[in-house]
Amino acid sequence: MSGNAHLIGIIVGIAVGLILVAIIYKTLNVSGNGKTEYDERQQIVRGRGYMYGFYCEIIAFALYAVFKAFEEEAGWELPIILPVQLFIVMLIGIMVEIGYCIFHDGYFGLNNDKKKYYISFFLIGLSNILIGFANTSNGKLWTDGKLGLPMLNYLCGAMFIVIGIMIIIHNLIDKSEVEEEDEE
Repeated sequence: MSGNAHLIGIIVGIAVGLILVAIIYKTLNVSGNGKTEYDERQQIVRGRGYMYGFYCEIIAFALYAVFKAFEEEAGWELPIILPVQLFIVMLIGIMVEIGYCIFHDGYFGLNNDKKKYYISFFLIGLSNILIGFANTSNGKLWTDGKLGLPMLNYLCGAMFIVIGIMIIIHNLIDKSEVEEEDEE
């Protein structure tokens, strides 16, 4: 019965997560709809971002496969469970895509409230880290000598905080460029 309860918990968690995402998208857009609007240049940047993220992920998975092959030959393995290893590789592609879009002005749409995005990124990041702490406070971070599933909360939290930092860095770069133009 505990297996069914675990599965039901996962399904309910996914459903609640999807509902929260829909609500968040509606509140982050100035227009109040759940759809972000991009101009043509932004759509091109986003397409390139997806392409670079995809290719980086393919390269990361290829390197991961080579690493796993040598790992077997050497007779040792990473002290991280497989789902966390694969999630780390996926995060590489995600971060490349998001980073490219942020630094090429394709991340925020025409109808996005940037301030709400900043706040939500840091709140989501911090809440994931707090959930990770809650999960590890009872000793569940390690499973059979390997980093376990609570590590996913730390990784997600770090990803959202890094995204927030990238946005701040991009804004500082933009601000300094505007100040340089004003001085000329």
